[in-house]
Amino acid sequence: MSAETNKAYEFSREDVLSVSGEYGVVNQVEFQGRSFAGANVSGYGILRTGDLVYTKSPLKTNPYGIIKANLGRSGIVSTLYATYKTKNEANPRFIDVYFSLNPRVNRYLYPLVNKGAKNDMKVSAENAIRGWGC
Repeated sequence: MSAETNKAYEFSREDVLSVSGEYGVVNQVEFQGRSFAGANVSGYGILRTGDLVYTKSPLKTNPYGIIKANLGRSGIVSTLYATYKTKNEANPRFIDVYFSLNPRVNRYLYPLVNKGAKNDMKVSAENAIRGWGC
């Protein structure tokens, strides 16, 4: 798991990335017209090109969240996302394509996710991408 944060303000609110089930990793400003980040983005995680990201926000077709590779430019993501650096032998494009099929990512994440009392999902960041060259 990547622990790199934006504490040196390498990136600004204009560099905040979101994860879309359909479009992958996208820049919030370009995709949604504005940044939804707070004033202080120093605690946001840095997501470099080629890194992987897991979001446990449930989607209609992905009730356990999604896993995507950042195939675009580097930026920052909310602390709600878990970020991962791939090892040299891992191909982020392959991992992105592999997890682009909803049944596959759902089958993969199902045994790793525990739903909390408030219907929030609990999955350890280490477990989300275990064994994928991260």
